[in-house]
Amino acid sequence: MGCIALQREYICEVVDKEQKKKNCSGRFHLKEKLHLHVQLTGGTQTSQSLKKMFLDTLHISERLVWIAINKKTSLGVCDTEKRGKYPNRGKLYERDEIKKHINSFPRVESHYARRDSTRKYLKSSISLQRMYNMYVDNHARAGCNSPASETTYRDVFNKEFNIGFFKCAKDRCHVCAAQENI
Repeated sequence: MGCIALQREYICEVVDKEQKKKNCSGRFHLKEKLHLHVQLTGGTQTSQSLKKMFLDTLHISERLVWIAINKKTSLGVCDTEKRGKYPNRGKLYERDEIKKHINSFPRVESHYARRDSTRKYLKSSISLQRMYNMYVDNHARAGCNSPASETTYRDVFNKEFNIGFFKCAKDRCHVCAAQENI
């Protein structure tokens, strides 16, 4: 059976539970234990089936049977599946907001030793942590819902932009020297 809802429905139709009152030593159980009674019908004939044979025939675990029984309503049918009803909300909107915020920062073109690179650079006075803090502040001032996490912000910055922070490490030119003085 492919559909979990149909599987549970079938199990609810075929399996009944009975409460076990005593164990072998005659003491009462502290935990409630249940015995399965499986009724398989073929035409007009009803036969009792062993639990192991039932589980092996359907290739299911005992846990799946207990889950189906626990989801059985007072009317004798299984409760509907509750998983997967709601999509993740706001994720794309959050990412678009983050992109817009990152794009608001002025970039320094690659030059001199890095002139062949397509990478853009932000001023060295800015860090990713400061950018995120500005994003949170802007979000709070706008009165929007809670901002995206710092992890999401870093993920968008690192994976969707070819941006670095301007640090003149190799050779210096007049642009590098001017950037340091700012």
